[in-house]
Amino acid sequence: MAGLQILLVEDEFLIRMDLAFTLEDLGHRVEQAQSADAAMKLLEGGCDFDLLITDIDMPGTLDGIALAFAACDLRPRCLILILSGGQHPHPADIPADSVFLSKPVSPSALKHAISTLQAA
Repeated sequence: MAGLQILLVEDEFLIRMDLAFTLEDLGHRVEQAQSADAAMKLLEGGCDFDLLITDIDMPGTLDGIALAFAACDLRPRCLILILSGGQHPHPADIPADSVFLSKPVSPSALKHAISTLQAA
């Protein structure tokens, strides 16, 4: 199975680096953004991706859930994985067919979530 082009959005540098390395080890290509606002600039600038992985709580005008809905509008076929170490959103409050994982996220949980999204 070919690797995905992933847009990873996480404001905590060490968490973002760890996730990026894990995703690259799984064979994916990763573009990183430190906020939802920065991710929106990439999306509006034509950044193409198969999967958005975003934290919920970030500084700026958008949180990760708002970013996920915006990404769905801009890229209707994108897969969405939402992460949080604090919030546990109700499934009705996140985009349909997206997956939520609580942080910290193990490599095996990340791999399983991505496989689940691809199979849907």
